Amino acid sequence: MNLTAQSVTLMETAKLALPEKTTDAGVEARTLLAECANPSSPWWTTQADALTCMQLMDRVLWNRMSDPGKFNARGAKSLADIVRAPNQFAGFDHYPNYDPSIVRNIQNMLDISNRDGDARRMAYRAFVEAAINIALGTRIDDPSPGMLAAWKTQNAKSPGPNFKPYKSLLNNTFYYVEKVTTSP
Repeated sequence: MNLTAQSVTLMETAKLALPEKTTDAGVEARTLLAECANPSSPWWTTQADALTCMQLMDRVLWNRMSDPGKFNARGAKSLADIVRAPNQFAGFDHYPNYDPSIVRNIQNMLDISNRDGDARRMAYRAFVEAAINIALGTRIDDPSPGMLAAWKTQNAKSPGPNFKPYKSLLNNTFYYVEKVTTSP
């Protein structure tokens, strides 16, 4: 038997890291990772669905930023102010100090994303990269008939009488409110 040596080149992939937590991108990436079903979740379907879910969450956050007083965040100057608003985003009310279980879950996602040899690595890497890219990237146009304004766990009570269901995805239901137009 004649064996020949083969050259194998391993390319080390850069470790993923979240944006600094005091920036809008940092708070958003952490919110998306905490709120969207991850690859180990029983509600996980596909990476494409996770991307859409995160894009809708991004739109909600920035829509709220455009008129924070409507969303219990009067005077908000940053996304951190939006996620800290009372009774809005569970576990984030003291951001940048947020719920330790959320911190652990996000760190676990990063660890899996960066761990060579973990069979889940590529799925988690794509998931974490999507959150980072959305947080750093361009907003999608609002796809709802009004203004996307909230999401809640699927089958939870509506956030209020003016909120209409838009779409359910990965165990989240997204809601919109009618756009208010002013007469000349």
